[in-house]
Amino acid sequence: MRKFNVKTIMFYGVMIGSVMVLFKAVTAYGETNLKAPPPIDGGYRINANNLPACLKTETLMLIVNQSGIYLGGSLLPINQNGELEISVDEKPSLDGRWHKTGLTLSGTVPHLTRCKSSEKVKIEGLIKDNILTGKISLNSDNQMFEFRAKREKLVKETKKQGH
Repeated sequence: MRKFNVKTIMFYGVMIGSVMVLFKAVTAYGETNLKAPPPIDGGYRINANNLPACLKTETLMLIVNQSGIYLGGSLLPINQNGELEISVDEKPSLDGRWHKTGLTLSGTVPHLTRCKSSEKVKIEGLIKDNILTGKISLNSDNQMFEFRAKREKLVKETKKQGH
């Protein structure tokens, strides 16, 4: 029968112990410092009374799509029946990120008829208890206009076949 070398057993013991200590340290760090962002995707109805220029005359819905900290969105008009005039599945025209301090979105507003399609919009805000409290500006203007919007569930239309 072959004898076990004490140095070999000590080497493997130290290696296994090191891996266990490293695993415990990384797990402890992750549990205390790494948190998933809250789910914020959905629709936010914005009352346009105090918004700038071409945004002022329409009731708007801010659609937010979320993938972790990365956000996409669209600013879409709502008709008199309270329905979106554009499909929710349209490609988002706003890009942004979720930060610990809130969200930022920027891009164009091609679906708003009263705005030029080249208008640039920037939205910053905080979401707490499904209410978005934010600021919006047009065309890199330093003037920010405040708004509040409540999160709403979006109902996607399903096309019926054969009808």
